[in-house]
Amino acid sequence: MKILDACCGSRMFWFDRTNKNVTFMDNRELETELCDGRKLVVKPDVVADFRSMPF
Repeated sequence: MKILDACCGSRMFWFDRTNKNVTFMDNRELETELCDGRKLVVKPDVVADFRSMPF
């Protein structure tokens, strides 16, 4: 079974953020530091908008 997370963001809702059964999609790639020093990483498998999916 394959799962599509069309708005994955930083994958914060996933216990297993590297699950091979999931295709992570978001409309951006981003790497930044938050005000409290934590690092925020948005690195989807597919960069696309959910309104126009390439599938």
